[in-house]
Amino acid sequence: MISYLHEERMARLEKAVPFYLYQPALKARLDKVSSKEIWVSDPLRFNDPLDLRLTIKDLSYRGPFDEEKLRQAIGLLINNNQGVSQHWLYSGSLIKKLQNWIAGECDMQELEQAIRERFEQFGVACYSSVWNSSLMWSHYAVSHAGYCIEYAVNKMELAMNNQGLFASYDVHYSSLLPEICISEALFSPHQTLGRMLATKSVEWAYEREWRLVHLEKKNTFVKIPHGMKLSALIAGLKADSSLLLKLNKKAEMFGIPVYKIKRNHGYELAMDLL
Repeated sequence: MISYLHEERMARLEKAVPFYLYQPALKARLDKVSSKEIWVSDPLRFNDPLDLRLTIKDLSYRGPFDEEKLRQAIGLLINNNQGVSQHWLYSGSLIKKLQNWIAGECDMQELEQAIRERFEQFGVACYSSVWNSSLMWSHYAVSHAGYCIEYAVNKMELAMNNQGLFASYDVHYSSLLPEICISEALFSPHQTLGRMLATKSVEWAYEREWRLVHLEKKNTFVKIPHGMKLSALIAGLKADSSLLLKLNKKAEMFGIPVYKIKRNHGYELAMDLL
């Protein structure tokens, strides 16, 4: 049975990319592991104070258009355009703020703040592309005493079959966090979303992070998107027998394999230890 589950996992990963969520050995966390839901966090609560802190400002002076020309261009795009109100960026409050700005009833700084607040309303789920990172096991799984959850992700299916609820990004690591022009945020929102929610300082590059953005909810569980499936559980090097038993019970519920890390000139996954 164990061999069959392993083979099934490997077949699934031939058409998908694995991503990993490292977890401490806390009962409350393990109880909530599900094949139907994932947790999307509030990025304002992330442990990096610079995460989601990119500056949105008026940089139009770098181009050939002054603020008045920008007002005219945005007015032409949003006025009498039903598609704008159906787009995930343009909430009712942001459209109202834009209309006030176009009419000269609020200044650029107020508009910049309104755009930032809109991007802060989205939820983010964070995963790593590697299961064998010593630093990740140390930081997020309590020095190998915890476990990590493997998800098989078909990025094409994810992009095409979720009714516009999700966007996904590989995190970009930079030594200098960029500024975002207000025109970029308004005219290229999907690109800006990636820069806002998936740009981190280069010190975090060891995480090799992939982020899933929910465009309606945050700080809650949401239905797992199409194209993403729970595929394995991996116990840390120092996971005790109690955690292994719980992981096996969980895995049996979902029909997925459980592995335990062992040390052999680096990290290896072992099934014969369970």
